[in-house]
Amino acid sequence: MVFAEGQTYRGDHSAYQIRSTNERGKQPASDFPAHHTEPIKAGDLLIDNVGYDRYAGGLQIALKPMVNDGRVNVVGRIVPEEMFLLASLKPWAGFRLVKANH
Repeated sequence: MVFAEGQTYRGDHSAYQIRSTNERGKQPASDFPAHHTEPIKAGDLLIDNVGYDRYAGGLQIALKPMVNDGRVNVVGRIVPEEMFLLASLKPWAGFRLVKANH
């Protein structure tokens, strides 16, 4: 799901995260149980879990460290050498996530 198609940066800009418009609501909230709910670091790939109910499945990229109240699954991370790209993304811009080969 995260790598299968392009993403679009939502228009409601946040200093803390880039939110994708493409994932939320494609699958039932129950498909996103809580796991990997550790503290959030800049560059983490996040998916809202069942604790967020109607927002479950929403994909974000963390721009800053944040407390995780257990409703967000940390599912991946932007590789350090690509973090600079996040600063160039603007609301409503398209982007694609590519799985690293490490």
